[in-house]
Amino acid sequence: MNKVNGFVLIDKPAGITSHKVVSIARRVLNEKRIGHAGTLDPFATGLMILGVGRATRLMQYVIGKDKSYIATIRLGASSSTDDLTGELVLRDLKSLSKLTEKEIRDSLNSFQGKIMQRPSSISAIQINGQRAYDLVRSGQEVELKERAVEIYYLKTLQIKFSTDHIDIEIEVKVSSGTYIRAIARDLGEKLGVGGHLISLRRVTIGNQSIEQAVKINENSSFDIQITSITDMLTDTFPLRTLDEKEEKDISHGRSITPNIEGKITLAINSKRESLALIENQENVGKPILVLVGE
Repeated sequence: MNKVNGFVLIDKPAGITSHKVVSIARRVLNEKRIGHAGTLDPFATGLMILGVGRATRLMQYVIGKDKSYIATIRLGASSSTDDLTGELVLRDLKSLSKLTEKEIRDSLNSFQGKIMQRPSSISAIQINGQRAYDLVRSGQEVELKERAVEIYYLKTLQIKFSTDHIDIEIEVKVSSGTYIRAIARDLGEKLGVGGHLISLRRVTIGNQSIEQAVKINENSSFDIQITSITDMLTDTFPLRTLDEKEEKDISHGRSITPNIEGKITLAINSKRESLALIENQENVGKPILVLVGE
């Protein structure tokens, strides 16, 4: 089997971990070098981007892209994990019964823009070399520091009132590092009734959409659709087409003429195959990541 280099867009089902998705892809593609951009919790569904082969060296440029989600927030109880998998506490039916749709919408709208957000304690953020969720599961109390994030838009799709809870379906686009669970938690705190996330579906990462993704099954193979490195990173870097001499120089790690744009460029050949990332340094175009000659 020829080695695969590129990206695979996966529609992750509920009930499996992101690590399991990678394991399935490794089996189907017969390729060990596979990484993913952005963990989804087991209960969550939606878009995951896997880097395969040489593309794993470029995952940092995919991870940092904006993301959008469809999510459901439940008001009426907070959760130890800020989602449906945790222990529910602080149920307040009296305050809940007084909430109006306008109050809920206005409170949600207040989260839009650049805000400071405290990540959920059940997150992959590292504290002294350990994941926050591992510390929490071991019984330690964890409260992470607030950090700057941006919520580009937050649209309320529908609100359903019940006697013991209120479910709010939202569509949201956020900067990388924003926690949708934290929005649910903070909304519940703001309204004084507690809140947690009960569903989450990621629908875009950068310009890549869930419509382009393939569904997988844990117990069977699936049709692989490879997105080339060039196509994935066209919206991230300017493209620079090299001639044969420049391609040879780059493959040996040699510098070439500087980029006209003055920015990092993705060097490609006439076949649109990705060759390297080129950065201007000391009046030359220096390859900072070479993708050929491996």
